Amino acid sequence: MLTDSDIVEETAYVVLDLGQEVNAETLRKEVLEHNGISLIGMDSPKPVLRIGNWVFQGEPDIVIGTDLLFKVAAAPQSELVSSSDQSPQSSTDQWKRETPTKAPKIHHIGEVRRIVKFNRVELKRSHQ
Repeated sequence: MLTDSDIVEETAYVVLDLGQEVNAETLRKEVLEHNGISLIGMDSPKPVLRIGNWVFQGEPDIVIGTDLLFKVAAAPQSELVSSSDQSPQSSTDQWKRETPTKAPKIHHIGEVRRIVKFNRVELKRSHQ
């Protein structure tokens, strides 16, 4: 019989490539309106992804190397500078006077060794 100490938990990150069909803003909107996404058969040769009323069928893609995933930490409010806060200057003067901005802090969260490319498909009722 297995005990809790015998169970090993692993996290695997997979890139779901939707190509040019869906941009990030549309994806966020659909996910919020339809309470997330559905992913069926991720370990099968042809997984299915549903986002709102859209359905996509996927195929594993060849991965060359390893993609690294990072999370960008939000900048503190005090570090954010609006361009309207600066006095109007010529672009050359502004370039000379600009102070370097701090690079955002990033945290490594994982590695991707699998990519699945999805293409949109149309579902049709079968007539029996």
